Amino acid sequence: VASHAFNVLDARKAISQAQRQNYILKVRELSIGCAQLYKEQESERNARVKG
Repeated sequence: VASHAFNVLDARKAISQAQRQNYILKVRELSIGCAQLYKEQESERNARVKG
């Protein structure tokens, strides 16, 4: 939903180039954080299953 809203605003030129870059950076940072947390939790799950 958030990506659709962003795309609509971007297509209508309702956000500035700086706002667009900031939004993309925030999404990238959130994605990295999610991937790191998943990897950490997956390692813990594997340790419980094996151990």
